[in-house]
Parts: sequence; C-alpha cells; structure tokens
Amino acid sequence: MRLDLPAVFRAAWATFKRDREVLLVLAGLFLFTPQLAMLLLVATPPDLPSLSFDPAGIEQMRQWQDQVAAWASANGWMVILLVLLTLFGQLAILANYLGPTRHTVREALGDALRLLPRYILLSVITGLPVALGLQLLVLPGIFFQARLFLADAALVDGRPRNATGAFGRSFSLTRGHTLGLMGVVAAIFLAEIVLAAPFIALRQTLDAAPTHNPVSEAIVESIIAALLACGMLASLMLRVTVYRRLSPSNGI
Repeated sequence: MRLDLPAVFRAAWATFKRDREVLLVLAGLFLFTPQLAMLLLVATPPDLPSLSFDPAGIEQMRQWQDQVAAWASANGWMVILLVLLTLFGQLAILANYLGPTRHTVREALGDALRLLPRYILLSVITGLPVALGLQLLVLPGIFFQARLFLADAALVDGRPRNATGAFGRSFSLTRGHTLGLMGVVAAIFLAEIVLAAPFIALRQTLDAAPTHNPVSEAIVESIIAALLACGMLASLMLRVTVYRRLSPSNGI
C-alpha cells in the first residue's frame, strides 16, 4: 500500500491533540527532564581533535583519550541514568498505543519496564548503522533511520519479541516506503536544527561570557531541552501512526 504522508502527519497530530494531557505528562517526566538534566548537570565532553599522524597529532589524540576517560569517570553514571530514563519514557509512550490490547498508562509503564532490557539492545544495534552512516555521509544515516523507523514500534507490539527480530521487521515493513520515510526523518531532523540553533548559539555565547548568569543559562537550556523533547515526541507519534498503517494486523 502507498503511504500517504500528509495523512500520516494529520493522524499523528490528531492523536496528540486527543491525548495531549497524558502525553505531555509522560514527555515532561521522561523526555524533557532527562534532557534538561543532561544540559545542566553533565559537562560537555571534550572535542575530538583533527586527525593527524605526525608526532604532534598523535600526542593530541592521546591527550584527548585521557580527557575522555576523565570525563566518562566523572559523568558516565549520570549519562547512563538519564539515557535509561529517556528510553523508558519512549517505551511508555509507544506502549500506550501499540500491543494486542489497549493499555492504561499504568500498564504502559509496566510494559516499558519489562521491555527496557530488550529496548536497550535494540537501540544499540539500530544506532550503530545510523551513527556510521551519519559520520561517513549524512544521506546513508538518514536512509538507515528511515529503514529502522519502525523497529521500536515492532518490539513494543510484540511481533517479534526480540531486538534482532524487530530490526528485521522494520526493514520488511518499510520496504517500498524508504524515500517517504527519509523525508519524515529529514523533516524532524531539520526542524530540530532550525528551531534549536539560535538557542544553542546563545548558550555558547553565555558560556564564553566573562561572567555567568545562571538564570539566563537555565532558561536557554530549558528551551533547548523542550525542543529536543518535542522532536522525540513528534517522532514517536509518527512511528505509531506509520506502524499502524504498514503493519498488516495493526492497520487503521
């Protein structure tokens, strides 16, 4: 079947408007709060130096590795906790809509906790090709994001029940819809960049200022965290809508 993208966006927006009270609570607790804590509490990791194979470049790389090790030692546990909270929230939102029966919020939270170990594994195996594609060229990364767009929805729906099976099911469901889903992924990605870029630049300006204003910094970081949470929520609602249309036994 042909995927009607305007209809997908309209349906996702209609679902959000219908359930916005519940969705905003879940997104606020598990998407916005971890992003804000990441910005406020976790130090920025050291930048990767330019690659060079002369003695000076090799020494810079060694110093960078030492800096990364020190950063991970100081911030690793906090990053892991915040990432787990975010993954849990994403699962809870998906579980509120997908599965063999309609869930209450409490049941969705319970399912999210039960699925979290498998979802962590799925995030790793889907994140690797996407990250590699984005590092080499942007387009391959967007391609893999499109083909893996429904992997987490398939896992939550329980068909199949393991991470590797969900990986393959997403490739199967998205076959023939790659270009359209690449457009969806690119639209979310560009919207986040365009909306967040001024505030990221403002945050960098505040960081470089000789005197720090913690109130201004907290406001700017709250806006950035809210935009990131909105992007994640929009992606989740679109995943639910697309999955319902492309999954043979879960169509609408």
